[in-house]
Amino acid sequence: MPPRSVNSQPAEQAAIDQDLARELATIKEQLLSLTAARAPAATEIALLREQVLALTAARAPVIADIKEDGEGEKPPEVLSVMKLYGTIPAKEILSIWKGKFEPLNLMRLSPELQDVEIKPMSNEEGILWDAVLSKIKIGAPSGNMRDFGDTPTKWAICFARYSKICHHLFGDKHPSLLVAMNQFQEEIWTLSTTYSWRSVLHAALSVHQSAIHSGQINTSAWVISSAVKDGFLRNPLKRQVTDVTSVASKKKQTPSPPCIKYNSADGCSYRGCRYKHVCSTCDGGHSKLVCRQ
Repeated sequence: MPPRSVNSQPAEQAAIDQDLARELATIKEQLLSLTAARAPAATEIALLREQVLALTAARAPVIADIKEDGEGEKPPEVLSVMKLYGTIPAKEILSIWKGKFEPLNLMRLSPELQDVEIKPMSNEEGILWDAVLSKIKIGAPSGNMRDFGDTPTKWAICFARYSKICHHLFGDKHPSLLVAMNQFQEEIWTLSTTYSWRSVLHAALSVHQSAIHSGQINTSAWVISSAVKDGFLRNPLKRQVTDVTSVASKKKQTPSPPCIKYNSADGCSYRGCRYKHVCSTCDGGHSKLVCRQ
């Protein structure tokens, strides 16, 4: 094969450069075409973005009020109760209306009790009972067991206020609700004369919590079942808690009661739950909802 001449190399390079130039021109045309086709969509996206920003800015104060102070649009029944009880935070009244009230926040319904001096629980007992209730809470309450003290006085005053608010909100359609709630309060008071108030308070808050789950306007929800009495008042847990000196040393050996949430319609999915996932009626390996006893 004869050797390639030196003069042929520039010609070949020129041909390659021309091919590259044509390909680049084709790519530029395609990019311009795509950009032109997407321009209307980009304009629409920009307009929608501006509308979203405008709506967010307009609603921000309302959302902040609802989160901070429970403000915003309210049903007439709620506004009426707010006028009657001006010292109660609006968000607590709204939570009762929506069926999301946290029983541990009962003290918030009677702010005047903050100045009443009633002997509180010891720190060790309060920590123990807060842990017991932590598995059946709805949301994040601001109160705790120690707020109620060692006598039923504070709880009774606050629950009476709660009952009146429920009567104002729901009494027209559910006239028997107040009677059921009053009977529940009277039974709690009676039980407190026989059993440790800490144990009775635990039972009271448990029933209240279950009523929130099942519907607080349901009169049957305020009946204290024998399972609740057995679980909170007549088992070894009650006897150990009444002995103040043994709480700190024996709380690790305290038998775990049946999990309230496991035995509710919602069930318990918490992997670290310290309470027994057994039937609260027969102690069997099933929920009380399907128990045949």
